[in-house]
Amino acid sequence: MTAYLKDYHSVPRMARVARLLETTEIQNDRYEFMIVQDKTICFSTDGYSCELDDISRDSIAVLHTGDIVTINTKGIFNRIFDSQENNATVFLTSLCNSNCIMCPTTDGERKNEGGMSDEWMIEYIELLPENLNHVVVTGGEPTSRTELFF
Repeated sequence: MTAYLKDYHSVPRMARVARLLETTEIQNDRYEFMIVQDKTICFSTDGYSCELDDISRDSIAVLHTGDIVTINTKGIFNRIFDSQENNATVFLTSLCNSNCIMCPTTDGERKNEGGMSDEWMIEYIELLPENLNHVVVTGGEPTSRTELFF
């Protein structure tokens, strides 16, 4: 799910979605929370908040507590984990040194690393709940990011 926050003017973020959580519970967590209120969102680490227009509010309405989202500096956000599914995909890279005949990925895509930085990937993995049913590690060839993979 990709959406746009019109009035977002801040740093890139990865955050866990929170709806109606106790402020003290959020402050004691070491990770960022995106606190969703009726017409605003607020971030737990620095208190940054922005108003939601009707389109943004509709996009945010589909988020659940526990979802994980990324937001870039232009306000484009993606849900990268849906807490209602209880399954996660960890996409490490597009890189692949094979040339499998059945692969739908182009040569150019297989030569581009793609994916998140190591820091964001580690943060994403740490944000995932401990009781997931399945975790899929995928990519072009995930072991090409050897240090991160292991």
